[in-house]
Amino acid sequence: MAGYKKVFSFQLRLRYLLATAFVTALAFSSTVDAKAEESFCKYTNVKDYKNCIKNQSTNISPSYPITAGNAVGNEDAFLLWNECKNDNQSCPSVSKNYPIVQLKSNTGDNLIIGFDSNATWSWSKFKPKFSLTIPYINVIKWDKVNRFIRNNWSFELYKVYYLDENFKLKEFLFFAENKNNYSSSSNTYYRVISHSNYISKFLIDTTRLNKGENRADQVISILEKRLDILSNILSAKDENNETCIDLNNEKYPDLNLEYQRVENSIKKLKQMYNLKTKSNRNSFCTK
Repeated sequence: MAGYKKVFSFQLRLRYLLATAFVTALAFSSTVDAKAEESFCKYTNVKDYKNCIKNQSTNISPSYPITAGNAVGNEDAFLLWNECKNDNQSCPSVSKNYPIVQLKSNTGDNLIIGFDSNATWSWSKFKPKFSLTIPYINVIKWDKVNRFIRNNWSFELYKVYYLDENFKLKEFLFFAENKNNYSSSSNTYYRVISHSNYISKFLIDTTRLNKGENRADQVISILEKRLDILSNILSAKDENNETCIDLNNEKYPDLNLEYQRVENSIKKLKQMYNLKTKSNRNSFCTK
């Protein structure tokens, strides 16, 4: 009988230990899940982004659509100024008369640049006069100059290099306020820093490139595929019955010009990033 009691007591203790371990495991799992959930944060604008930073979130990601740059929101308001002016032929020409811009992405597959003519703090919602849409895969690179002086005021200059719909290499320049204009003890100083960090975060998520990174090889691949298609359309035979590319083809005058644009863009990109040139392309017809 005594032996039976000992076995029974051991079984009770074992069940108690197993139950305690199970409850502890559940509590630990719940704590881990809660911490993981707390570290994950979504943003659609700079206000959301600031809240994510305030909550010390470690995984901050966009919830589309997302925007950057607006004169609405008090401490969350900031403007982006268009620097694509003067005689910069690499900039989109229609943008030069619009001093204020806003960045946007509806799905994460493109960068949308909205342009407005209102250069003051209107405290009204940004209403673009027109927009320029760039597929993210066409963005070659983005970069930032930390100190850009205009009218004795310090700014941060951002540069976005991209391939336009006509297969031309373009760049878009815009600038934002710089923290160096303010005392490091002021709230504005830290507000401007958070806005600067947000612009960079927006560009990273939208272009899928970090500052200074490039996807020149991918863009060149797109261009070379287009050049192969044009080569097949414009192919002809020379006096030796060899295949060549006829850029004087009267049947396709627009394609002749497009071929030259695409080829020039490939050459420029390869020179800029020191990439190898494709050598198996047909020569031009001389007749």
